[in-house]
Order: sequence, then C-alpha cells, then structure tokens
Amino acid sequence: MRGQLFVISLVAAASLCTACLGQERALPGVADTGPTPPAPGWPVAATTTTSSASGGARATGSTTTSTSSTTSSTTSVPPPPTVHYPTTPVTPLPRGSIQVFSRIDTADPVVFLTLDDGIVRDPRIIPLLAEHGATATLFLNSGPLNLDPEYFQQFIAAGGSVNSHTFQHPNLPQLDLTTQRQQICGMADQIEATYGSAGHFFRPPYGEFDDNTLIAARGCGLRAVLLWRVSLNNGGYQTWGGRPIAAGDIILGHFRDDLYENLVVLFAELDRLGLTVASLEDYLPAA
Repeated sequence: MRGQLFVISLVAAASLCTACLGQERALPGVADTGPTPPAPGWPVAATTTTSSASGGARATGSTTTSTSSTTSSTTSVPPPPTVHYPTTPVTPLPRGSIQVFSRIDTADPVVFLTLDDGIVRDPRIIPLLAEHGATATLFLNSGPLNLDPEYFQQFIAAGGSVNSHTFQHPNLPQLDLTTQRQQICGMADQIEATYGSAGHFFRPPYGEFDDNTLIAARGCGLRAVLLWRVSLNNGGYQTWGGRPIAAGDIILGHFRDDLYENLVVLFAELDRLGLTVASLEDYLPAA
C-alpha cells in the first residue's frame, strides 16, 4: 500500500437521488467546501437544446476599418491580457488528510471537468478539449486502463491526471474496510505502475461512500474525494436543484457513446455563461 493507514472519523451522507441509467448519483447532504445545494429537487434537467458550438474559440481582438473617398485605414485593437487561473494563491491538500469536495470555493469564472470509467474511448474528445483550452481529470477502472493506456495518456499530456475509481466499480459501503482498501488502493497502484505516478484524488462509484471508504483512501495517500454538482447525460446536463452552472462547479461526465455530444452542449453553455474549464489539479494541488 502507498501510505500509512490513519483512522479518521468522517460522517458521509448516504442519502442519494436517482440519476440516469448508468449515471453516478449526487449526494445532496455531503458536507464540502461549497454551500449546501437546494433540496429537494435534484435532478432537475437544465438541458440545452442546441449543440452548435462544437468549435469557435472566443476572439481575442478585433479589427475595424474606415473608408472615405480619399483614404482607407485599419486600426488593430490589442487583445486583452491573458488571465492565468487560479488568480489567487491556493492551499495545497495536506499529506495524511482526506477531504470531500463537490465544488471548489473560488471567485474565478471557471468550472472543472471530470470523466469516469473509460469504457468508450472516442478519439474526438482530446481534440475537442484542446479546441476549448480545457483539461479533464479522469477516474478510471482497471479494465479500460488495461485495454488502452495510450488513449488516457493523452489526457495527462494535456494537463489532466488519472485517478482511482476502484478496480471493479463496486458499491463501496457494501464492502468491509479490507476489501475497500484493495479496490481503492489497488487501482491507484495500477495507475502508478502504468504511468509512473497516480493522481491524488478519488471518486467512489455511484458517489456512495462511508467512513471505511475515507479511511482506505487516506491510507493509500489520496488527498480528496471528489463528487460533483453537474452531470452530463443524453446530449445535455443536469445540475443540483435545477440552478444554472456556476463558478467552482465540478462537472461529471462518462466515457460513453454520448460524451462528445454532451461536451459540445456543455462548452456552448459555458461560453454563454462566461465560464471556462480550468485544471482541477491547479486548484487542489497536493502538498
């Protein structure tokens, strides 16, 4: 195992609302760094109706031309300065701790994209993320990683990370501490053996966890359990309480047949809201 086991006592909410078939479920009662979402009401579809924004980076400058009968001139407007996120210092996640997040407390106009499982590996995803300057944090199971490690390596090269989503995607609260440790830490060990290092995040399958989950994750050196506030499904998205996507939200997607279409809709909505996808690793670095 990759770290010393420390016993902690955290109470995790177990009450979950049902999402779409095959979709992870949200945990409205989990205490995290963000405000408690409105309840009841999740999931309430906040689905866009078009997917026309598959491309189109925002303009960084403009050119104006004026003409008269005798002269013609062109004036170039300099692009605005590039903003680097995060705009304020962040506190690294300390070694030997485990925290739970469904959003990041930030005033920056950013959200965070996470992708789970790894079953369908669409080659269009990486170019689409690059087109929008986006990175993604991955949570994988053993089978997909074994089948196609080169595909997921592209996400690491683009600034993301690969993290444990357990070996076999079980419902963790149904397992004892030893078995949970094998599922969580064993997957982290496989990621490290494949890529030379593993991410320091963990996502429990279905979003379900208990005290033993947190003990096991902390024991193998993981720093944070990541949940979500927005989920991508069937060409649209859902948010907790039906509210708009907001700065700091963690967004959940899955490597499935609909992922590309879901991301096209997501990026169009983020453009409309003035939000961009930032690196989760930049906002929650390991100490």
